[in-house]
Amino acid sequence: MAKLSGHRWASICLAVLLLGYATVAAINGLGRWISDEGEPHGPPVFTYDTMAARALATRALANNAPAQALPLARMALLGDPVDAQVVGLIGRSEILLGHGAKADAAFRVSAGLGWRDTATQLYWYSRAFDLGDADMAAQRLDAVLRVRALLTPEQREELRKMHRELAPRGPRPGGPPRRGPGPH
Repeated sequence: MAKLSGHRWASICLAVLLLGYATVAAINGLGRWISDEGEPHGPPVFTYDTMAARALATRALANNAPAQALPLARMALLGDPVDAQVVGLIGRSEILLGHGAKADAAFRVSAGLGWRDTATQLYWYSRAFDLGDADMAAQRLDAVLRVRALLTPEQREELRKMHRELAPRGPRPGGPPRRGPGPH
């Protein structure tokens, strides 16, 4: 058997490297093809696709574009179906699109998956006020404040924005009228 020269060895290594790169690119392209036209048809191929979809949905909501956020949040849900934050993104998108029943269904699921999703807690905080349930409102506010202690300044600002979007307006049951949408 002939000994490979340095040049030939480098060529073989480069060919294997390019073949590996092409394989990864093809698999990633398949994941994007599965979710053609923004509507997910199958789960993301890579974990990174799920994280990217969640991040893009979060950014779209921060830019007040719930119609763009909803398909991305759904795609993230296919890759991580038990994540309360992803389900909360869907609920938040639905409520901003004016789909109250769909938002309620998403927030019901999200509430069952965990207490650390701020959008879910703010939704149920608002619903508690609508129903006049001060105990439930206090529990939801307690959950928000517990999560808030772990937040960065950017996340706190996002929390304030969600509070303005989801906080109840008008008179509170059994109490004086609100002074504004912010915390008092």
